[in-house]
Amino acid sequence: MPASKPQTPPARPAASSLAQALLGLFATLATVAAVLVWLMQGSVNEYWRQTYHQEPRWAAWSAWPAWQLGGQWQQDMTAKRQAWADRWRQFDAHAAQVFSQLWQSAPGASAAPSAAAPRQPISASTPEPAPVAPPGKRPAPAANPASLPASQAQPRPAAQRTASPEPAAGSMLESPPEPVSAATAPPVMAPTIMAAAPAGKPATWAQAGGTIALDKTDRVFFVGDSMMQGVAPHVRRILTKEYGIDSLDLSKQSTGLAYPGFFDWPKTVQNTFAQHPDIRLMVVFLGPNDPWAFAVEKGQPYAKFKSEAWETAYRARIRALLDTARTHQAAIIWLQVPAMKNQKLDSGMQYLNSLYAAEVQTAHGMLIDSNQVLGQTEGRFNAYADIDDKKVKIRIDDGVHFTVAGQKLLAQAILARIQPVAAPALQAQRDASNPETP
Repeated sequence: MPASKPQTPPARPAASSLAQALLGLFATLATVAAVLVWLMQGSVNEYWRQTYHQEPRWAAWSAWPAWQLGGQWQQDMTAKRQAWADRWRQFDAHAAQVFSQLWQSAPGASAAPSAAAPRQPISASTPEPAPVAPPGKRPAPAANPASLPASQAQPRPAAQRTASPEPAAGSMLESPPEPVSAATAPPVMAPTIMAAAPAGKPATWAQAGGTIALDKTDRVFFVGDSMMQGVAPHVRRILTKEYGIDSLDLSKQSTGLAYPGFFDWPKTVQNTFAQHPDIRLMVVFLGPNDPWAFAVEKGQPYAKFKSEAWETAYRARIRALLDTARTHQAAIIWLQVPAMKNQKLDSGMQYLNSLYAAEVQTAHGMLIDSNQVLGQTEGRFNAYADIDDKKVKIRIDDGVHFTVAGQKLLAQAILARIQPVAAPALQAQRDASNPETP
């Protein structure tokens, strides 16, 4: 009897195999996505709040211990990564210090530079700028306002305060100001904490000095969103290349003061000043990410944009930045947001600019009118500006950000308010602005 042939199983339809493979792939992707959301729930929640300006629909899950565990693991991993990064920075700084000591102790090495002069006590007044001397004559030293009678310590009229025009748009950072010596340096506004403006004085009383004196021992700190990310590099390049002044740029896109859960600028500024006590100037440029409702306190209903509760909370966050700078005796430059192409966003920026102006002037910081710098006539958006008798595009098509030409105009406005001074001249001016210093 012949052997029977083994029966082969019937082949499964190709369509069924493909469906099962796709179903398995979908299940795998869904599982991976769920695990990532579980681990990164904090970032996902903040993205939802910042994008849709309301609590995420799964906010109730945060009450479940199993859901909280994923967020805790993510925080722990972030903390460990930050700790590792901090240890590496400390090692790098220590290595640089050891190398510097070895270099200085080598035969024929130049003497180590003298230690930076200590910070001077707080000044309660702002020195007036020296009058312009006739050609060929050295300007006479200006009287210290702190030593004048109250009847004479008055601010200049508005016409005089605005007599110095903005730097020419066409120079485009190509001709930065030269450092000055102790004998010829004009009085400048020392970057120190100043007392509140006397009652009845105009809001610009603290800006009469006009510029901020910095030398190679000082550091500039840039705070802001994607607008600052475009402007800060131009300023930093000039500060480093021309004057040897260090700077620190922590600007981060999509950030502001409305959503500290996404990025907490007041806390970041506080930590940065603690880590870098040599910061003598803080430059701030932000706003377009903020004109939305937010929760004043975690878990509370969202406060409507421009409401009393919203404004109170937002002003407190502005003051948190300014108070930290004042506590560390750093000067402040705050750039107002220029006109926006979108009318609704532009209206929100005008409101925020009014808050910035009020708080910065109270803190005796310097305000830069970005509309004036960019030639936005009467505060109206214009993508082009007249530079050297030519129409130059200064805003990109999104109606918010700037071309390289626009970035350089704003950078030039910041540099125009910084007076690089050699260390002896700077110390002499700080001593002059603090006559009681022994």
